[in-house]
Amino acid sequence: MFSNLPFIIILSNISTFIPFLGGIFLLKKKPLNKDVKILIFLFIIAALTEVIFHLHLILGYPNTWISHFYTPIEYSLWLIILSYWQHNVQTSKIIRWSIPVYLILYITFELIGLESIDAETINYISRPISLIVLSLVAAYTLLGLAFSSQFRLIRFYRFWILLAIFIYYMGSIIIYAFSFTQNRETLATLAELHSGLNILHNLLFMIGIICIWKFGTGSNGEDFEQLEDKN
Repeated sequence: MFSNLPFIIILSNISTFIPFLGGIFLLKKKPLNKDVKILIFLFIIAALTEVIFHLHLILGYPNTWISHFYTPIEYSLWLIILSYWQHNVQTSKIIRWSIPVYLILYITFELIGLESIDAETINYISRPISLIVLSLVAAYTLLGLAFSSQFRLIRFYRFWILLAIFIYYMGSIIIYAFSFTQNRETLATLAELHSGLNILHNLLFMIGIICIWKFGTGSNGEDFEQLEDKN
């Protein structure tokens, strides 16, 4: 079954387990901040979702419904993580408040029939909304980090994680916009482009994990909060 898939798609599927394995390694080797623990939990959820997705594929069952359940979990966990990375308390609160707002919208879409948790239907409204919000919050946080940081960003795990989030979700918005075409060649190209994005963002996640392992949760092996106190 998998032998018929393009190599880049197979590689993309495998790449999802790279940050998962790196995260498990970190849990065993280093004391971690709360945001990093949530990040690793997200990597675990992503890996489990990938396993469930492919089990359904192997058994011949529809698997597009999985996105309906994964999207709100992914959205919520990412925004909790990003709320920890804000310099402004009010901004952090706004980001966290967007989680229940999104979940209410998500449930409303289902109840009024705009979306349906159908075995063969993707969440074509709630998914794009989550992509847009995540990419915008990631961009805002990344710019804030770049302008406020007094240490080398390439050693700071948040830089690589934010870069991964922005590239992946912004790219996914563009790909998603063309995903409703009926042209098979276009759909195949979009699948390969998405696979390339997935590989890149998982590799960037792994660089972030290596930075935590080598330099700690701060740029010089210190907690970010301790670094801020010194400044």
